[in-house]
Amino acid sequence: MPTCLVLAAGASRRMSGTHKALLEVEPGVSALARILRVSRSAGLPAARVVLGAQSGALSPVVLAEGGIVIHNPRWDRGRTGSVKWGLREIAPEGFPVLLWPVDHPWVLPRTIASLLSRAASDPSAHWWIPTYEGRGGHPVLVGLPARDEVLGYGDDEPLFRYPHEHPAVTVHVPVDDPGILWNTDTPQAYRTARGAREIPP
Repeated sequence: MPTCLVLAAGASRRMSGTHKALLEVEPGVSALARILRVSRSAGLPAARVVLGAQSGALSPVVLAEGGIVIHNPRWDRGRTGSVKWGLREIAPEGFPVLLWPVDHPWVLPRTIASLLSRAASDPSAHWWIPTYEGRGGHPVLVGLPARDEVLGYGDDEPLFRYPHEHPAVTVHVPVDDPGILWNTDTPQAYRTARGAREIPP
């Protein structure tokens, strides 16, 4: 059965002291909590969450939402390092893996359903990317055949290297969800996304 792997190990240095995983994205609901709830609503088993810089603050959220904590002591080496750390913890039967960065919490449940459905109908593909108006976003779905190659990447090497080098096994999945493009990397990006989702200030 597919597994959700949430990436939340970074220090959120550009968010002015507030970890982006704890930002409110729905009334009373943090980014991390929403991702875990959407994953669960999609019928996926307990999500794995890679933590690092602020494990102490984020672990209670993960556990309260039924997730499983994976601590990456080398979180500062790069996001792909956290991806690798998480993939090693997932058995082959847990693939494909939904790689979900915590700075993309606005994704709609139907988008996850579309990705999973497309993967089930494309057994020869290795990588599925949601697209909105021709632009790729997050989360992506990674098949087992891609695992070993990704594990060979450098910790700070861009993960998009795989679909770039393997277009024949990469599937772009059109979705009606601009949330796949929105992030919370900066305060301005967060305010823009909140406004688009009509979340009160």
